[in-house]
Amino acid sequence: MKFRILSILLFAVNLLYSQIYVNSYRFAGEVAQPLEVQYLVVAGGGGGASGNGNIGGGGGGAGGLLSGNTILNSNDIYSITVGEGGTGAPIASGSLAENGENSIFNSFIAIGGGGGKSFISGAGAGASSSGGSGAGGGWNSITPGSGTVGQGFSGGAGSNAATRYGGGGGGGASQSGFAGTGSYG
Repeated sequence: MKFRILSILLFAVNLLYSQIYVNSYRFAGEVAQPLEVQYLVVAGGGGGASGNGNIGGGGGGAGGLLSGNTILNSNDIYSITVGEGGTGAPIASGSLAENGENSIFNSFIAIGGGGGKSFISGAGAGASSSGGSGAGGGWNSITPGSGTVGQGFSGGAGSNAATRYGGGGGGGASQSGFAGTGSYG
């Protein structure tokens, strides 16, 4: 019975960038064969938005998620980029948190999560950011961000209740974020 050993070495340049070197050991006389591997690529999540008292900001969306099988050629080098999470938005009317950064492996690009938007006092609602998964909408910025098809889902809408103003939750890899409510709990 023949066994193949896959050796993967990671060389970290900094915490956000690496390379993979694939080396497939083989028996004498065998030709190097491509290797089928499973991959999981997750982008950085979006930052959440601050609330103010009983007024909620939108939650950041999860980073996009990609998984599956792919073929790697023996003795090739593959670059990896690991996306960083987005910075949250401060307590300020209409502030928008940063989107997460993309993560990349080979030709697979996971999109960073959408950044949440804080409450908007006064007229003129805005929207939270779209991304791998969309951010939730903050109070009076009701509109949540959209998710990327095949990577994540939309955020939940912000509440515009009479006395309590909940921000919507960020979307995730398997479902949309929950809408904000007008109740504590």
